[in-house]
This record gives sequence, C-alpha cells and structure tokens, in this order.
Amino acid sequence: MSWSSTATPVATLPPVEILYAYTESPGYLVDALVDHGIKGLIIDGTGAGSPAGGQSEAIKRAQTKGVVVVVTARTRGGRVEDTPRRRDSKIIPGDNLQPEKARILLQLALTKTHDLKDITRIFDEY
Repeated sequence: MSWSSTATPVATLPPVEILYAYTESPGYLVDALVDHGIKGLIIDGTGAGSPAGGQSEAIKRAQTKGVVVVVTARTRGGRVEDTPRRRDSKIIPGDNLQPEKARILLQLALTKTHDLKDITRIFDEY
C-alpha cells in the first residue's frame, strides 16, 4: 500500500475519537463509542501511553469489532514506542504525536486500509 497522487477523493473521514486514560477510567465510554460506530480510537494514555482502569477490557471488546486503537502519551514528553506487549495487544503506538494529530493520521490511514501492519507502518513513517 502506498500513498498516491491519483487517489480517489474522500468525501468524509472515518469516525475516530479520543479518550483520556486515568486511574479507574471506565470502559463504558469505549463501549458507547463503539456502539455509536467509531472505526478508530485514540487513547491518550498515562506514563508511556498505557490505557488504564476498565478501558483495557473495553479496548479488547472494541478490537474484536474491528476498531483500530492507537495510544499516545498525555505526558507530552517522550515517546510511545512499539513493545512486544503492545504488539501482542494489537495497540498501535502513536510515537510522539499529540492525540489530535494521531486522530487525523488514523482517519487518513483508515481511508486506505484496516490492516494493522499497514497502519503501524504509516504511524512509523509519518
């Protein structure tokens, strides 16, 4: 997959939302967004970008429904890197992107693919 200047114009971008992680953050917010039809979710995580509280289980449920999850770090310092644990959880690291920028990048990526390897590559390159 590659970006092309001959790409078909997109009328609307796929729905992608941002949630913040914090101690005891509830999973029902993730569930509600999934029920509303989101295609992607940015979790602005704690520390090195980890989801917290009930979000972790809700994220797994969302992923089984095809929602792509990217994690950023709300500390605004450092990077959210790829790790074996993150790879196993199928959560894409947002590197050093702020959640708003990660959201736009995920929306654009989802116009081309839903393959996690391709989307991870896009986040690595851009």
